[in-house]
Amino acid sequence: MLKKVLIMVFGAIFIAGCVFINSGRPKMEIGEIEISNGQTLITPKAYHISTRYKNDIDEHKKIVLTDILDKIPEIKQKVKKDAPVGEEITSDIKVSFIGKYAGDVYYTVYNNKGEEIVKKGTALNIPTGYLDDCVVKIHVLWGKEKNYEEYEYYFKVKYEYV
Repeated sequence: MLKKVLIMVFGAIFIAGCVFINSGRPKMEIGEIEISNGQTLITPKAYHISTRYKNDIDEHKKIVLTDILDKIPEIKQKVKKDAPVGEEITSDIKVSFIGKYAGDVYYTVYNNKGEEIVKKGTALNIPTGYLDDCVVKIHVLWGKEKNYEEYEYYFKVKYEYV
C-alpha cells in the first residue's frame, strides 16, 4: 500500500513539474544599445513599451518625448554650414546593438518640440540645414518573433556647424 501511495505522490510531483516547466515564459535577454561618433560613446536609457509571448501582448506606459527631453543623452554631429535645408547628412554616428533582437530596428527623428521630422524607417537618416539639434528614437524588439520585449531608446544629436 505504501508503495502505491509513494508512486502516486512522485508521479504527481513529476507531472506538476512538467506542467510548470512548459507553462512558463522563457527568460528573455534584454540587450543594450551603444551610440558613438568616433569620439564619444553614450548608452541611452531603455524605455519598456510592451511584452509579447505567443499571442498575448502586455502594453506598458507610452513615452511622451517632451516629458523625457531633458533626460536624453547627447552626441555631437559635424555639419557643413552651407548644407541645404532639409538635406540628409552623411553621419559618423554609429549605433551598436549588444544582444539578439527580432525583426528590423526602426529609427524616427523628432525636433526638440516632439514633432516628427523624419518618418519611421530602417535607416538612420538625420536631416540638417535649419536645426540646431534633433532627437532620434530607436525602436527594438529584443528576443524572438513571438516572444519579445519591446523597447524604445532616445538620444539627442547636437549639430556642430563647421
